Amino acid sequence: MANLEQLHARLDAVEAGLSEAVDAAAVHMTAYQDELQRFIETRGRNVSPEALDALQKRQNTVLEAMRSRRQAIGDALRKLHRQGSASRAYAAMDVAP
Repeated sequence: MANLEQLHARLDAVEAGLSEAVDAAAVHMTAYQDELQRFIETRGRNVSPEALDALQKRQNTVLEAMRSRRQAIGDALRKLHRQGSASRAYAAMDVAP
């Protein structure tokens, strides 16, 4: 059973995973969500609203970082695709870009 410190530690792992890979962060976030649900069901009434609010704010910050990272990766992949398409078009015309 997770406590508040462990939930914050799980968010640390999610955040750290962002620098490695969005997929790794998503795995950590799924585990965090499961632990959070069990925590709220069993201990939620014994925790101050302020502590839960702080945890939720941190979760939202991490989720936004995940969305931003995923967007940046998508943008980079789209750019590479466009560059590759342009290079292939120039190669087909036998013209240097």
